[in-house]
Order: sequence, then C-alpha cells, then structure tokens
Amino acid sequence: MVLMVNGELVKEASISVLHESFLFGKGLFTTIKIQDGSIWYWKEHIKLLKASCVSLGVEFPKISIAQAKELIDQCRAFKGLWRLKLIVLPADNGDEEELRSIMILKKEKALSVKDQTLFLSPSSFTSALSSYKSL
Repeated sequence: MVLMVNGELVKEASISVLHESFLFGKGLFTTIKIQDGSIWYWKEHIKLLKASCVSLGVEFPKISIAQAKELIDQCRAFKGLWRLKLIVLPADNGDEEELRSIMILKKEKALSVKDQTLFLSPSSFTSALSSYKSL
C-alpha cells in the first residue's frame, strides 16, 4: 500500500480525533478501479467528487491524474486489479498545512466476479443525503 497526502508521498499519516472529519464525518471519498496500470473513469470520479464537495461546502484540493500515476509507478501496479481511494477532507481551523487530500493505492484481492460496471446516475437521487459519501 502506498499513501499520498496533499500531493506528497508519505510513509504514514494521522488525523486528530478533534478534526471535523473524525468528529462529524464531514468529508468525501471515491474508490477508483486500477486494472493492469489503467485508471478507470478518472474524469467521472473527479467530476462527481467535485460536485459533492460543492454540495457540502468543502473546498476541492489539488488532485491530479499525474499524482495517481505516480502512485501506480511507486506500487508497480502494472498487473492485476488495484484500488485507488481518494479522500477529501475539509480544512479545519483554517490551517493551510493540514491534511486535505489522501490517495491510497492498494492491491485488490482476487474477485470471483469477472466483470463489474460503474453506474453513474444521470439525475439526482431523492434522498437529501443519498448523493454524499461520508467518512
């Protein structure tokens, strides 16, 4: 597993139990399939993540496909199935240096299902909270 925090490769990271994300679950994430080094539906995931950030009033951090590719290179994730999790956290107490975005790349265990499909709804869900993913 490789970890990138605020665009920088790190060996470990921590979050305060007093951070708004930990206390109230305010934050967003998406998980992206990486198959044989290829990133699936990057633009669609980022578009949905940005829209969700706007809805929650969370500033979208600098996250790029180049960062994801750097993680793929670091993990040598060129074969097999991998999972890239992007996590966006709100700024807490106006601290610009704090943890704002996290990327985690991890090798996926073998699945019994051969093909999976990503479904993006063309319209909003009826529940006020159903379109948010919270930590």
